[in-house]
Amino acid sequence: LGPYGRELESFATEDPANRTLLLYAKLLSVEQKISKIAVSSGSFTVSKALSDNIKNYTHAVLLSPKLSTYKGEIIWKRVMAVIKHLNVNVPDNLESDRHVYKAVKEAVTLELTQTRSKIKKAIASSRTTNQSVYELANGLVESTQCVVTVALCARLALLRKVHAEKDKSGPKYWDHVDEYLKMVRTVAEGSEEKIQQALSTMLAQDRSIYGTKSQSTIPSDSSPNEWQTTVDDVISTSATTPADGSTQDDEADGDD
Repeated sequence: LGPYGRELESFATEDPANRTLLLYAKLLSVEQKISKIAVSSGSFTVSKALSDNIKNYTHAVLLSPKLSTYKGEIIWKRVMAVIKHLNVNVPDNLESDRHVYKAVKEAVTLELTQTRSKIKKAIASSRTTNQSVYELANGLVESTQCVVTVALCARLALLRKVHAEKDKSGPKYWDHVDEYLKMVRTVAEGSEEKIQQALSTMLAQDRSIYGTKSQSTIPSDSSPNEWQTTVDDVISTSATTPADGSTQDDEADGDD
């Protein structure tokens, strides 16, 4: 009977009621151990439905005025937080299967690179054509669930300001943007009111440079729709909560 001989002999001497209880306890123990084992599928392909959602979520995150950084670990974790929160077309084993998590993360990282590239190109083009910030914003929200707001226009004014600075529109553009955002927060000493004042000043400067062609004023009462508000709330919440317990590598995404 090997190492389990004495345990088995002891079990046999128990009365039927105790044997039943001991057997049930053992089964529960085995079940708990099995549940901790992540069953690996070996491979996983992101469905078109989930891929479309990732594209929508990525656009909403990158166009959110709540965003504190555009590169690195934080940004893809913000998108992952939105994916988990909305939980639409998400595999049940996203958290437990490392292959599934890795595939979804890679899809998010790729979409972030493509969307940042799209935004950067739109900003570069807007400078050469003297496009108003309102027109720039309208072009970027086209075919998305996002809407043009004063806050979005102010954020785009900041992005365009950095792009116009000497030697900052190249491959490291988004790193320069992150540095500028950090500087704004530092100067404002973390005060949200002071940050908004700084962004309002940038928006006014942007409009004086590029004008307000084909648009008289940005509606002062404009506000995010329910979709963007949900994404903004998830970004704000995930920014104040500990990172998830994933064991995936936290490499930074590529320059674009």
